[in-house]
Amino acid sequence: MLIITTAIFATFTLLTAYAHSFALLLLCRLIVGLALGGASPSFIGLAAEYLPLRRRTQFITALWAAVPLGGMLGSMASSILIERSGWQAAFYVGGILPLLVSILLIFLLPESTVFLVTRGGSTEKIRSIVRRIGSHAASQATRFVVGEQESRGVSLRQLFAHGQTTRTLYLWMLCFMAWMALIVVSFWTPALIQNVGFTASAAAVTLLFNNSGAVIGTILIGSLMQRFGNFRVLVLSFFASAWAVAALGMLTSALSYVLVSSALAGFFLSASCAGLIAIAASTYPPSARSTGIGWAIGIGRLGSIAGPVLAGHLLALNWSVRDIYLALSVPCVCASVLVLLLGHNASRSATFARTRSGSSPRSSINRTRW
Repeated sequence: MLIITTAIFATFTLLTAYAHSFALLLLCRLIVGLALGGASPSFIGLAAEYLPLRRRTQFITALWAAVPLGGMLGSMASSILIERSGWQAAFYVGGILPLLVSILLIFLLPESTVFLVTRGGSTEKIRSIVRRIGSHAASQATRFVVGEQESRGVSLRQLFAHGQTTRTLYLWMLCFMAWMALIVVSFWTPALIQNVGFTASAAAVTLLFNNSGAVIGTILIGSLMQRFGNFRVLVLSFFASAWAVAALGMLTSALSYVLVSSALAGFFLSASCAGLIAIAASTYPPSARSTGIGWAIGIGRLGSIAGPVLAGHLLALNWSVRDIYLALSVPCVCASVLVLLLGHNASRSATFARTRSGSSPRSSINRTRW
């Protein structure tokens, strides 16, 4: 699925350069969006399966840092290409590069071993993958099994099975709130900053600082979550993002204040969203992991639609830039509260599971890490 979706969004990005009508342009961008929506949970779910459990959160958040980094590099490259060769050049490069990547994935990307084992894949193929990740125990006599119940029925139902309904709903609400604030801060900031008297070039620099902060924060958040705990770090990160977003609207008397606030907003808010992806990856079993991540990201995308619509409506009602950013800080505060509730639910579920199994907390944790 990852190879197919990558090839699809690459092909239709390339075809966008040949769209000579508005209807065809919309069709191409719609298909690109659908394919990107399929690729995102696929690469996170596949990576989560091969990452060591003890450092999964750290690596997934670092992997997600590629998203703002790609956006930043893509914006910079597009501005140069459009100026020199026209707008079509950006789509030529943006289509050809991922198309080449999709071809490389055919030869270099290993399939999910869980998928191969449950679907009766080639034992030799499974053995070669296991050896590549550093295990020398995969002899010819080795029998491969999956340490979970085989999934039955529709994958979506698994997100609400085994007492996970509350956790799934908390995660969805979290993603909605987080992406609502993130997209407005990331894409509306240049326009809003110009509304308070800054130039277009200053707005572009503000966006660059925001993306730079996002990349750095997303890389660091995984290490902090690994050391101090997922939920504890995310509560503080979302709360700090609320202050940073509010400061972005209040401290507009000098460009230096705006740049620092924008960098901090990108640092905390983008890092918090990456942390949610890591939590989604660790919440569900491998059979439902891509589905769980996909739905979480999908609900987040609904928030990314609602956020700009809300910001545009507030701007049409003549709200000041200060008041708009103060309003945007509210979803960040709500997200911080939801993380507390999600952490409490996860803790109760873990305690209940240990009680039913009759094992001590320490032995349960050791087995999980192994």
